[in-house]
Amino acid sequence: MRHEENEDETIPGALDGIRQRLGGTERRVGDIEHRMAGVETLLTENTAVTREIRDVVIAGRMFTRVVKWCGAIALAVSAMYAAWHQFMHDGRLPPH
Repeated sequence: MRHEENEDETIPGALDGIRQRLGGTERRVGDIEHRMAGVETLLTENTAVTREIRDVVIAGRMFTRVVKWCGAIALAVSAMYAAWHQFMHDGRLPPH
């Protein structure tokens, strides 16, 4: 009785099938690596933009603090001027 061999059932046929599957897997891995490289590039750009935004927010906060301090100093100076003017001019308020 003769047994007919299917190509996939022989060792060379099985090896060809394995090589084809490995080739497909290598292509998919290559595609994934390419996409991951793109994601890494975008992540690096995003990180740089996020740092710039953080720096702008910090600068804005510092500017707000400086403006508040300048306003407090201006208020104190104007109050001292008004008090000095009243003291020097018999209690009259400074002119507008």
